Amino acid sequence: MEWKYKKGMFRKEIAGVFFCLAFLLAGCGKKEPDAGDPNQLYCHFHETAIPDPDEALGSVLEQEYNIVETDRKLFGDTLYRIVFCATREEPFQSKYFVQVLKLSDREWTMQEISFFGGLGAIIDEKEGALTVLKDDYDTEQDRYTYSLARWKPGEDGLEQVQDSGFESTEEEFETAGEFFTAPDGGYCYYNSYTGSVVLCDGSLRPTEKKELGGNVWISGLIQEPESGELLWYGLTDREPGVWKLEDGTSVIEAGQSLGTVSAADFRAVYGADGALYLADTQALWRMADGKLTQICRFLDRDYPLTALYEMEVQEDGSLLLEVESTEEEFALQIEINHEPLPEKREITMASQWTGQYSLDSAIAKFNRTQETYHVTVEYPYDFYADDPYSDHSQEEEAFRDRIQMEISAGRGPDLYFCKMNYGIIDPEDMARGGYLQDLEGIVKEEDGCWPAALEVGKIDGVQYGIPFSCSLTLAAYSRSLAKERSSWTLPELMDEVRKSGVEVLDGYLSGPALVLYYGLYDNDNREFIDWEKGESHLDEEPFKEFLAFAKEYSGDGDSYGPGLSDAESLKKDIAEGRTAGCRTLVTISNWGVIWDEDDDSTSLENIFSGDPVCIGYPRSQGNGIYVLADMIYMNANSENREGVEELLRYLLSEETQRRICQRYLIGNMGTSPGFPVRFSTLEETIETALERKKKGEKGSYLRPALTEEQAQTARFLLENARPGNFRAEQVESIIYEELEPYFQDRRSLEETVEILDNRVQLYLDER
Repeated sequence: MEWKYKKGMFRKEIAGVFFCLAFLLAGCGKKEPDAGDPNQLYCHFHETAIPDPDEALGSVLEQEYNIVETDRKLFGDTLYRIVFCATREEPFQSKYFVQVLKLSDREWTMQEISFFGGLGAIIDEKEGALTVLKDDYDTEQDRYTYSLARWKPGEDGLEQVQDSGFESTEEEFETAGEFFTAPDGGYCYYNSYTGSVVLCDGSLRPTEKKELGGNVWISGLIQEPESGELLWYGLTDREPGVWKLEDGTSVIEAGQSLGTVSAADFRAVYGADGALYLADTQALWRMADGKLTQICRFLDRDYPLTALYEMEVQEDGSLLLEVESTEEEFALQIEINHEPLPEKREITMASQWTGQYSLDSAIAKFNRTQETYHVTVEYPYDFYADDPYSDHSQEEEAFRDRIQMEISAGRGPDLYFCKMNYGIIDPEDMARGGYLQDLEGIVKEEDGCWPAALEVGKIDGVQYGIPFSCSLTLAAYSRSLAKERSSWTLPELMDEVRKSGVEVLDGYLSGPALVLYYGLYDNDNREFIDWEKGESHLDEEPFKEFLAFAKEYSGDGDSYGPGLSDAESLKKDIAEGRTAGCRTLVTISNWGVIWDEDDDSTSLENIFSGDPVCIGYPRSQGNGIYVLADMIYMNANSENREGVEELLRYLLSEETQRRICQRYLIGNMGTSPGFPVRFSTLEETIETALERKKKGEKGSYLRPALTEEQAQTARFLLENARPGNFRAEQVESIIYEELEPYFQDRRSLEETVEILDNRVQLYLDER
């Protein structure tokens, strides 16, 4: 898939989002060439999900344990894992388990093993038996003794390989290192950080130590099949490559480059064909007859890999990689041959927004598991390759012009992605002009989708948009102001603020923004603007009274910026009764923005020094808690209705919606994971957070832990949320332009409302 980015036109709620990508990842894919080519190698991918080993282990533990993985290794098609378990509460116990997963079985088997000492690295495997590193610590001598032991499946103990091992006053075999079985029956221990390789005999006694020099990262050791020479691969002076251990000679000829390699995820094996295969999370290379060739880029095949743990050669000559994409772990089998890849029917989606890793990874998985369709998302420019902070206005303008021209000509992409109601199209205009396909019937009642999120996609009562994920925007207040209210109207809010003695209503909003959020977001308030009749009443007494109120209680920011930029200052002002409350945008899954317990100064829990009263903006009826949804719309001229429906059903599936709530979406590009749109999945997130609290976990915005009271508030927000279809956003630019002079004392109240009313009424008349 081609990746291009649109960064402009951020709505006010996400203006403060910053980009945090530290390395390239995320994407969907371009297809490989479809026509067969005798000189072209094609990579055929088959993935097998790896079930959660901790979850499997938890079923055999009689009480709560902390689980620490000491090592894991892939041998052939079998994954081995050693874990140390210690109870969290008295009576304190500790146990070691060996877990085994045959990928063909797709189910972990477990065996508790009993012995004295500690158990670290898995060194080798032969005929199902593991050779492991065992250590004992003599407290009197302050000495560690390392020895080799063997474990066989079904046995509950270890067999000592030799009577005595290597003794040291320090931990020679640090956790940063790895072991490699040498061809002469001995072992090699290499430390990635120090750039050293220790050669040991069959009893693990060191015989020689090789220092590879400074600025070296050792990713692994391999043996050249013909000569038997030991090679090491990794980085030296930040350049990736493969070198002979004996004399440091490079195996890769001068002038050939691997490019940028993720050193910690760099792996190398010799294939059954004698070629050397190298891989990291970005690409797979093949070196044969002295020629280095990149034969696959994982992003191009819809695999945004975030970790590569192991790479093995299978009996049939295929490569088997143990990988992770986001938090989904699986085995990726790669068959390399000359057979072309199957043809797929292309579906295109246009978006001016990127960094939506939840969507990107979901589409990537759809692409690689779908036999009939392939989705390509187009952006104005390649965000992952280009500098997102530089000026791309020309590319953005050209992209918008091209899409609009295609739409007017009856062509254009099959789908349009709109972030929080904003996108490259105006959904209302396009629906009423016949350019959008209604999507009635795609969402079934049994899907249990969030009603407020679905409503965001309705235009004139028809379901034109399908939500993928969503966020909440609401206002919270100090309990001294809101007391025990569950909602309030604008007159009630104004009355309480006047009586309270506060100086500022919302510590995060300037005057014009306060008018928009508190006064005009309520579509049912016909006193200010009657959208149904197309009448503006902004020059009448109710709005003049509110505008004067807004000026008296607005913050000190400019027309667009927040009243306060420092959360700790806001906390102090609220505690001392100078500020009434603040708005918030809940984009991080599982409510962390509200109840983050990790000393996050921006959480409402911290700002209000306790439990915030989250009842929302004032409304004439109900609560001003609004759902902002990421919507997908369909081109009425698309010929891919069947494929689009399949894609949308996949994006709404339980599996995909659960992934939105993953505790950490790597490569999230500064855009926080949103809420899922399935109510059942939302409830799961609350239940999971409750379980964490019961287990004694402190919680954070990535892994929240909620009390029963907090969970009750969370459910209140969900059940009382309304669709964020703010008609006032149609005149938002007019609001800001005409109110700025008033809040800066450059225009009177009477003159302001007269000009504002005329401009808004003109807009309504034109519509």
